[in-house]
Amino acid sequence: MNTYWADLHNHNEIGYGAGSIERTYAIARGSLDILALSVHGFWPDPPDLDPALVAYHEKGFARVRERFVEVVRLARDSTRPDSFVSLVAFEWHSLAWGDFVILFPGDEGDLCRAGDFAELTEFARQNEAVMIPHHVAYAHGSRGLDWTALNEMDSPLVEIFSEHGNSLEREGIHSMVGHSMGGATHSQCAMEHLRRGRRFGFSAGTDNHDGHPGSHGEGLTAVLAESLSRKAVIDAIRKRHTYAVTGDRMRLSMECNGAIMGDVLAHREARTFQIEVDPLCPLESVQVLKNGSPAAIWAPVGAGNTKPDGEYLVRFEWGWDRMNCPDVTNWKINLEITDGALAKVYPCFVGGPSSEELINAFERISDTELSIQSFTSRSNPHPVSGIVVAVNGNPDTVMRCQVASVTGADAGGCEMQTSIRQLQGDDQWGAVLPRFSSPRIRIGRAYQKENLAFKYTWKDEKKPERDFYILKAQQKNGQTGWSSPLFFQE
Repeated sequence: MNTYWADLHNHNEIGYGAGSIERTYAIARGSLDILALSVHGFWPDPPDLDPALVAYHEKGFARVRERFVEVVRLARDSTRPDSFVSLVAFEWHSLAWGDFVILFPGDEGDLCRAGDFAELTEFARQNEAVMIPHHVAYAHGSRGLDWTALNEMDSPLVEIFSEHGNSLEREGIHSMVGHSMGGATHSQCAMEHLRRGRRFGFSAGTDNHDGHPGSHGEGLTAVLAESLSRKAVIDAIRKRHTYAVTGDRMRLSMECNGAIMGDVLAHREARTFQIEVDPLCPLESVQVLKNGSPAAIWAPVGAGNTKPDGEYLVRFEWGWDRMNCPDVTNWKINLEITDGALAKVYPCFVGGPSSEELINAFERISDTELSIQSFTSRSNPHPVSGIVVAVNGNPDTVMRCQVASVTGADAGGCEMQTSIRQLQGDDQWGAVLPRFSSPRIRIGRAYQKENLAFKYTWKDEKKPERDFYILKAQQKNGQTGWSSPLFFQE
């Protein structure tokens, strides 16, 4: 299986968000493998006591109806086999039944102004579409999911993380505090319904309304598929071959008896798991959750650099600036590597409401050079953007970084030069303006990738029952990943 990175839930100006659809696709094609632009479709039961809110949403729905032909066309035209897949999608939300993203399997689709959940389900079945509920942990009646109506054949995945927060567990990391609909309710959390016997996999999507798909820290879905095509992606989603991350694109793998995450095995089978985690920074913990509770916990300690040559991970971050500063900083960053080569680049770009027309993008990538245009702002949810680079090199590999910036009316910049050896000991900093509260860039510590990786064979010695297992990995920077459950229930 190949791992493809997807944002299955994002919004822009077509609806009641911001940012052009052209910008959305420019960002997605440069940093994702899969996008579902889930334009706002309909709300059949809005709150009667809030007419201003109802009018606001109706204007957004009208814009979607006017431009949905354009949405479908751009999804079709943007798809490139083995390079980028765009799924036709829309969102339907409800106080009574909860919110859903509807994903169509082909390059066509239509809006459905369903008056209730039964009508929406019938529409999805007729179109062979997938229904993914999101922010499910809100209280029932406040756009939290009506779990009694959920069908696992229609909804193979549940979105457990987005800019709303964590819907998997009420007490979990990244709580739901950013919106007016309240926080998570225990009985609504996805883990509680797995414990009650429901069967679904996990997705995560940004759900931001700023037209910036893949914004770091707001949720991404890893899709394990045989190829990058619409058919293979939808097949993988239906099989629950997915996992969810908050932002960092760590690799998770959990296999047992030839099955992978999302699969269903006979409950009497013996259970020996092959577990692998490839993080982007040191790990805080790796856990196997059995029926929602820790069955095995490891606190990995990375080994020392056992050999000088290898693949090193280095995180670049830029932003910060003055507290309460409304200005956007535009960045041009050029990286040159000597006595080494770029093996891979992991985007950690951040968007937000203060910069709805700007683009985070790679302008050039080669074996030894990287050029980025980016933006940061204190008005965005996260004031720092970044990348992680994997570099094939040794302690004497040199990185030269040239930075140009514009913050408001102030132009600035800096030059930095460092080596893997220096980065093994400490971070390196640069400021772009001659003031104390300057926008800054940090080149983080260098870690050998193989020394961060976790690999373990674990056997559950307890009597086999009808159980489910989730692999959870948390990095020291708080970034978290959850595998879809592996079920022993047949």
